[in-house]
Amino acid sequence: MPKKLFFASDVDGVFTQDPNLNSNAQLIPEINKKNFLQVIKGTSGSASVIDIGGGMKGKLEEIHTLSPGIETWIINGNKRGILKNLLVSQTKQGTKIIL
Repeated sequence: MPKKLFFASDVDGVFTQDPNLNSNAQLIPEINKKNFLQVIKGTSGSASVIDIGGGMKGKLEEIHTLSPGIETWIINGNKRGILKNLLVSQTKQGTKIIL
């Protein structure tokens, strides 16, 4: 069983709104059992035509189904060093999810 999972996206994590469409969107630093339903209601599918994963909502649904109890991160895969920072220095960049 894995100890941690990482999903790379084109944004810094899960936001209150699509940050590509709304500059007032705020990063949600952690998603857990208490706030999951509220967060999932506020997310949507991808605005991109080529995203076969269902956008952020699809990612969250898969995490909820497939990795309960596993620390999961959604990070920006376009930014260099973020994965290394999480693994080595424990710098928190992205959204941490434990369901």
